[in-house]
Amino acid sequence: MATDTVWVLGDQLDERLAHLADRDPSATTVLMVVSRSKLESRRWGRQRAHFYIASMRRFAERLRSLGFTVDWRVADSMRAGMEDHIAEYGPRAIVAMEPANRAGFHLLERLGVRLIPSDQFLCHRDEFRRWAEEHRRRDGSLLMEDFYRWQRRRLDILIEEDGSPVGGRWNLDEENRLPPPPTEDSGRRRPSISPTTSTTKSTSSSRASTSPEGRGTGRGPPIARVPSGASPTSSRRPSPVSAPTRTRWSATTDISTIRC
Repeated sequence: MATDTVWVLGDQLDERLAHLADRDPSATTVLMVVSRSKLESRRWGRQRAHFYIASMRRFAERLRSLGFTVDWRVADSMRAGMEDHIAEYGPRAIVAMEPANRAGFHLLERLGVRLIPSDQFLCHRDEFRRWAEEHRRRDGSLLMEDFYRWQRRRLDILIEEDGSPVGGRWNLDEENRLPPPPTEDSGRRRPSISPTTSTTKSTSSSRASTSPEGRGTGRGPPIARVPSGASPTSSRRPSPVSAPTRTRWSATTDISTIRC
């Protein structure tokens, strides 16, 4: 007997979300596709890619334990995965929750997938669009503070019955923007950091040369001398932690070896 198919994407791994919350496991097949073209289209941190696929695999096992039939596919593309699923399962319909990104949203639209409004965010894009149409300022701009207060009232978050904020204040921005308090030793104020100050100058000045005694020249921080008999590299400052290596996914990678 043909059943509906719910296509679950890699950032929708929760059975309490809109696409699965009210589904009968006995009448629902779940499709999960790992697209090789997506993996090969950009450079990924290997740990991130493994985490992404392992999380999908673990959620697939979770859904099976709840009674869902899960069609786990590794395909050349998302389209190919969907077409292969249709050929094998012949579902009555394929539905999916709206992807969070535009590219995914438009892809599923082109594939004819019926989209369910996403409930992953406190404000759906349609709700925000309606709010924006009604709250533009005279110059056409939108103010974050207006949206913030609207959300607080709409969701009844720390709001009194008359619509005012609990405690009489919407935020503590004024306190957040005060300069640092005075130091305890001299009563002098700590130096403030201008948001427009460039870090380029301080970075370059820290590389200034030093005198033979190892003291700074006044243009940058002192650099310690290397003790006699010590390795020249032993007293150097530790190098910054490098970012995870990003590698392009190989077409020969065996995705089946990635486990939870």
